[in-house]
Parts: sequence; structure tokens; C-alpha cells
Amino acid sequence: MEEKMTKSELDDFMNTFMGISAKVEEPKEIKADGTEIPTKLNEDLDCNGREIPKTLVAVNYRDKVDKNLFAGRAYTYYTKLPLKIGDIVVCPTKFGASVGKVCRVDVPEKEVEAFKDALKEIDSYYTGEAK
Repeated sequence: MEEKMTKSELDDFMNTFMGISAKVEEPKEIKADGTEIPTKLNEDLDCNGREIPKTLVAVNYRDKVDKNLFAGRAYTYYTKLPLKIGDIVVCPTKFGASVGKVCRVDVPEKEVEAFKDALKEIDSYYTGEAK
């Protein structure tokens, strides 16, 4: 049966029997301006470290009977996704997640000024089959 060594056991082995250190420092990427490139992606930042702006989009929910029909009143959401008209997304609602189709992008904030604190955020595309 094969036994696996932990990292600390491997370090000890290398130091004791081989006379070398197994501790390897992770390489760091440095930008041209001398700052370090983050290794973990931040959901609020793009790949260049700039903040991703939230935009307002309006969606129509999928019809309960005809699953290929998106109609009715348009509901407004914040999003950081690069959505365009016609994209199918997962919309958080007070009744759980619903499927919606984007009908407007770049909705002016003045249209939702009265209730903007209650707006939820769309953070994913719909990837399932129409049910």
C-alpha cells in the first residue's frame, strides 16, 4: 500500500536526507508599474483590477404555461454581467429564482430612484433547457 507524505514531511525528508530545502516560493507576477498581480480573482474587479460597474437592466419573466414566451411587466435589476437584449438570465425574486429575458439595458437610474434600495442583482445566465 502506498503511503502519501504531507508537505511538512516532504520538507523534513528533503532537509534531512538530501541536504536541500524543498520550500519553494510561489512565483509572483509583477505589473509594469511594480505592483503585484493578485492571484485570486475578486468578483468586484475585472482582470485588470478595475472595478466592474453595476448597470440596470429590465427583464420579462418566462410565462408559466408557454415556457418559450417571455412577457408581462418588465422588472428592473442591477447586474455586473455584460448583458444584452435577448439574454436569458436567472432572476432572484421573493418567491425564489425565476427565468427572465433581458428586454432593456442601461436603464436610467432616475427611473428606479424611488425603489432602488430594494433592487436585487442578477449574477448568472440561465443555462438550462426551457421546461
